[in-house]
Amino acid sequence: MKQEDKKIILQLIGFTVLNLIIWIYVFSPKEDTATASKKDLIYWYENISPLECEDELKGMIRDPKSYSRDGDMRVKTDNTLRKELYWSFRAKNGFGGYNQGYAKCVVSRDNKSTIVDMQE
Repeated sequence: MKQEDKKIILQLIGFTVLNLIIWIYVFSPKEDTATASKKDLIYWYENISPLECEDELKGMIRDPKSYSRDGDMRVKTDNTLRKELYWSFRAKNGFGGYNQGYAKCVVSRDNKSTIVDMQE
């Protein structure tokens, strides 16, 4: 076999491999943006929303740095679209002493919102 024949064979193999890679890329199943954003929303709902609830509460109290949560958050209702989180916390009052308070956060997965209500 001549050197030129080997070169042509290698070019044909390279062309075939390149076409195969292109076909795999073009016709492989892709995750559409709607599915990806739904996954992001579910992740937010399950993992990030409790943190956002606490951040919103910290913005409501007099001394946010003094905030500490007492125990775990309790989930009262969870129907995959809306849940209510309840927890107790401690924070400094206006006189420098610590009070215990209770918080409720309603989380909506529809519009990625949190609404916090606080009782002292």
